Amino acid sequence: MNLPLKKRIDSCIQNCRIPILVFTVLLLGPGVLADNDTCMECHGDAKLTMKVGEKAKSLFVDLERFENSIHGDSECLDCHEDAEETEDGHHIDELAAVDCSMCHDDVFESYESSIHGQLGADGNLNASCAGCHNTHSILESSDPESATYFFNIPSTCARCHREGEKAAAAYEGNETHIIENYSMSIHGKGLLKSGLNVTANCVSCHGSHEIHPAENEESTVHSDNIAELCATCHVGILAQFETSIHSPKVNDTDKKLPKCNDCHTSHAINRTSTTGFGAKTMDQCGKCHEEVAHLYFESFHGKASKLGLEEAAKCYDCHGAHTILPADMPDSSLSEQNIVNTCAKCHDNSNAKFTNYISHADHNDRENYPILFYSFWFMTLLLLGTFSFFGIHTLLWFRKAWSEHRKQGKHVKVGSTELKQVRRFDAFSRSLHLMVILSFISLAVTGMTLKFAHVPVFQFISRMIGGFEVSGVIHRLAAIVTFLYFVLHVGYLVSKRTVRGVSWKSFFVGERTLVPRWQDLIEFLQTMKWFFNLGPRPNYGRWTYWEKFDYFAVFWGVTIIGSTGVVLWFPEFCTMLGLPGSWINVATIVHSDEALLATGFIFTIHFFNTHFRPEKFPMDPVIFTGSMSLDEFKEERPREYELAVQDGTLDDLLVDPPSKAFLRMAKIFGLTCLTIGVLTVILIIYSLF
Repeated sequence: MNLPLKKRIDSCIQNCRIPILVFTVLLLGPGVLADNDTCMECHGDAKLTMKVGEKAKSLFVDLERFENSIHGDSECLDCHEDAEETEDGHHIDELAAVDCSMCHDDVFESYESSIHGQLGADGNLNASCAGCHNTHSILESSDPESATYFFNIPSTCARCHREGEKAAAAYEGNETHIIENYSMSIHGKGLLKSGLNVTANCVSCHGSHEIHPAENEESTVHSDNIAELCATCHVGILAQFETSIHSPKVNDTDKKLPKCNDCHTSHAINRTSTTGFGAKTMDQCGKCHEEVAHLYFESFHGKASKLGLEEAAKCYDCHGAHTILPADMPDSSLSEQNIVNTCAKCHDNSNAKFTNYISHADHNDRENYPILFYSFWFMTLLLLGTFSFFGIHTLLWFRKAWSEHRKQGKHVKVGSTELKQVRRFDAFSRSLHLMVILSFISLAVTGMTLKFAHVPVFQFISRMIGGFEVSGVIHRLAAIVTFLYFVLHVGYLVSKRTVRGVSWKSFFVGERTLVPRWQDLIEFLQTMKWFFNLGPRPNYGRWTYWEKFDYFAVFWGVTIIGSTGVVLWFPEFCTMLGLPGSWINVATIVHSDEALLATGFIFTIHFFNTHFRPEKFPMDPVIFTGSMSLDEFKEERPREYELAVQDGTLDDLLVDPPSKAFLRMAKIFGLTCLTIGVLTVILIIYSLF
């Protein structure tokens, strides 16, 4: 508030300033205010307020802070020109906004045309000069206490642009949590945590006074200006980028070309070595290269990336980051001259044949990839044919077995009161089957996480196992066990033939052989008649036709899955031996689909044939205990029983029943394995649809 003229004169007399007062009054008139001390007689009161709408606005000025500010030598009237005395000795209640352009006309023109200037002109005080610089406590930008000091810029901008504040609420663009993202970015951490004044803050990119929205062509962050803006710090990167196919200087196209912030983002910029950066970049590449990206994620590299393997090759590992060129250009990282070295960054024994591997192969493209096309469809038809045939067989069997089960009730099973049981499998065979169970489940679960790497539930399973790398170790160890039990079984056959002292021909014929015979076809036809109530149930012998199929399916599976698995395990070595690189793609298709066939068959058809039939449900423990009740033996294997009676070997087959504790343990283990298998099938079906 202003003081009456009499009080001003008294004040001047007390301060021996009468000559100055007389001169000022005579020259300028009685409406001129005295010095800052006069203003502070009212504005030095911390309780002085003025009502603005429903709120009370403080009119207090901290004189000490003002005097220490950059304007400390100025008079109040220098900025508040309209604070003139009225007739009652008071200045007007509402002074006009301070016009900073009186002194700072060099920057005011830039500010006036900016988004802040436009908002300030509309009365938005947050966008005025004071919104950033404060009012009476403005300090030099070089002062660490200044709101515009390099390290304080983010917190100053946060007054409006932090999530939930006015500017953030009014913003309609795609950027959210701007301040938070910046604080966690490589720029923000460099500034706020490492104290580096060479890192970028808000004004480094957006400017100080001439700030424009990104869609404005004059904006420093307009898409056409981004590269030059980033080059103020990353000048070497710009030189590389300008030689790439993504640069408008090289690629004369109407299509949108990627800018720095398309890959690195605007505010959440992280180091390229940061976990997750590669995955985000691949998603970004996929926005323009959608089909290629889709094929990439169908490859081993893409699936491994989906499962979190940071070391898996990403787009930029092969194509480069800032110097991307078409493969037919000599300087391209994928040119004939350079591709071996590019692959060698990950594959030490990279060679010319190895680089013929088709990274983005499309097995649906018969014209360009005929061998992949026909390999895929062969495996698809094999899979569909096998499941169709045995699926129908299983449904018919279930219908018939359920009907028989309801009529006859449950069969006598292991654990009955019989003193003796019939030995079905010796200890070695049971041990071998245990190896088969453990290795197959391990292969199936870890393999399906890779095959269906795009499905969140399998990604979760992979993480629960320990991640992609741990899954890979388990998968390879299980493969070694598979080869081991295969060799052990072959050795077991050789040993049995030697003990019997017969020829191989004699060993593989006869009633008890696992080799398919004409009798098996007859029993299959008899079984089909039984399914339709057109004949009695066949008198099965030692091995049924479906058991023989399961047996030789293992030989087929180990051969096909095992051989292709070796190619995928040691691709560089195999190509060094002369295998074309494109056969790695073939091996991928065959290995994957044959594994899917084996997994689906074992966990559905085999499980039903062995455990889930109504008379066996929930499981048949014979493979663990090695024996079955005599009544069950007579019913399940009538021809074998008759043969054992005829040749007098039945007594040799009788053994003591398993203990209750062992039987309980076998059932717990077996049911656990069955549950894992069934759940795996359910997840596979879910993933396929």
